Amino acid sequence: MSTTHRRKPLCLYHTHGKCTKMDDPVHIEMFNHDCSLGLEVNADALKQLQSQDFDYLLVFDLEGKVEILEFPVVMIDLKTLRFVDFFHRFVRPVKMGSKE
Repeated sequence: MSTTHRRKPLCLYHTHGKCTKMDDPVHIEMFNHDCSLGLEVNADALKQLQSQDFDYLLVFDLEGKVEILEFPVVMIDLKTLRFVDFFHRFVRPVKMGSKE
């Protein structure tokens, strides 16, 4: 029987610093609490890239539907290609449209 590696979703309470279930094995099994997982770098391909004059990269993935917008941002150190920090918030717009 083969097992497939499944990426666990990030605990949204953790992204806000409010996860209270770190001692719950079921919760830990279901949700990821480490933003640095999944950042893989191909060293051979990296050697072929030109140097840039930047220290950090912010990866911003704007997602949303009509009523709720999600703003996840991950900060990567470009010298080490390691995860530095993250920001994650949900926003509910109160009014959409142009001003008249």
